[in-house]
Amino acid sequence: MSDLPQFIPKDGDDVELSGVAVTNVEQADDVLLMSTSEEGLRKKVEGIYRWCSVNFMLFNETKSVVLVFGRSAKKEVFEWGDGGEMAIRDEVTYLGFQLSTRAAARSKLGTGIFRKHYDVKEKAAARIAGAICGVERLTGPLPVAVATRLYMALIDPHLTHGADVVVDNNARAVSKLVEVQKLFIRRTMGLGPRSSANILFTETGLIPLRVRRVCLLLRYILYVLEAPAGLVKSALREAVALDFAGRVSWVTSLRWAVSALPFECTFPDPNGLLRVEEIATLLEEVEGGVGKWLQGRLDANPKLSLLHGRREPDVDGALTVKMPLKLRYYLKVAHPGHRRALTRVLLSEHRYAVEALQWTRPVGRRLCRFCGAKVETVEHLWMWCMKRPELCAARKEFMSDVWRAATAAERARLVELDIDAGAQLVWLLTSRDWVSIVASFAYSIERLVEKVKIPPEPRRRG
Repeated sequence: MSDLPQFIPKDGDDVELSGVAVTNVEQADDVLLMSTSEEGLRKKVEGIYRWCSVNFMLFNETKSVVLVFGRSAKKEVFEWGDGGEMAIRDEVTYLGFQLSTRAAARSKLGTGIFRKHYDVKEKAAARIAGAICGVERLTGPLPVAVATRLYMALIDPHLTHGADVVVDNNARAVSKLVEVQKLFIRRTMGLGPRSSANILFTETGLIPLRVRRVCLLLRYILYVLEAPAGLVKSALREAVALDFAGRVSWVTSLRWAVSALPFECTFPDPNGLLRVEEIATLLEEVEGGVGKWLQGRLDANPKLSLLHGRREPDVDGALTVKMPLKLRYYLKVAHPGHRRALTRVLLSEHRYAVEALQWTRPVGRRLCRFCGAKVETVEHLWMWCMKRPELCAARKEFMSDVWRAATAAERARLVELDIDAGAQLVWLLTSRDWVSIVASFAYSIERLVEKVKIPPEPRRRG
């Protein structure tokens, strides 16, 4: 196609990007012609028709369409040459992107051109997520590590399709993609629809979708600045110049997307947007900021007290490293029922009365379903309640298994913590050495809780 440019005439109606006239672009056998006027486009269509004739090819009118941006087309067909016609469409799929001139015209400042693309990808991602969940009906719950790998391989490509060039300036559109991500992770972990969104990422190591899409976009800018592709750089320079002049451009949308992140980042000035160092710094702020923000939200949540102060092992095995985003050790428990039971306890998603009655009774009246004397908390059921024989037997077996698995130093630590049941419980729950034993006990309590309903609160006199 090296001879194509000589057949495409240039005129004053050509699209210019930073002083460079752009008449046509090609992707494999897909050709895009562009002009700011009807007559200019007609000349270019006739030019490519002549090129096809010279190269013994046919111009396919039925597969070629015209899109009109900025105003509604007054006719349904575009006429060219001697009786040639092409349909004028308001929606078309080009290189995998769903483009809509109608949505662009209806949106604020014409930024809705990709609105339909979000809907298409949301449906595709949801369909694949449903297929993975369908597999679990045959195999049982997948290990979290396997599920997250399937997510990154099959679902994430749809949720991030085009994110390197499509800026998220439509909150409603991107929120649909975000819901697909959150729903899948909640199903994988065995959590309810009201669980905290932050723990979906701190516990699995996955990145919130809005942040991930911004990171992909910034990485693409770095690629453009470092690559030899001159036309794309011209487009970037044009977007920066328009933004600097107070006009809405791709850079303006990028600024909106970065400012919409739940943590603060310093957006570069116009000159900085064309420098590798400035974009790399912004990317580093975004990637580092999401972890700090998620950790801050976790530490500020009193329901997640069992996760406060958590550390991960360093190269020597000592628990000294603070990692906001990571697939946690307890999510690697092999038995799916045990794993999910422990997950719900650690993340306060269990069905103990202290959580199950949070919308109907004050804390002091969320009494234990077994003894009815104390508030039914994790500490009470795991350490104190003696009214249910099955619970006492399970607790005795649990402590015996822990004692056999513990080293001499760990046994001494257990004895030392006898005076502080709360601290002892936290140590038992968060220890990596006997996580399978703890998960099994969590499952036993969960089954007991499911068998015995919370009794109705007695009526008050007067």
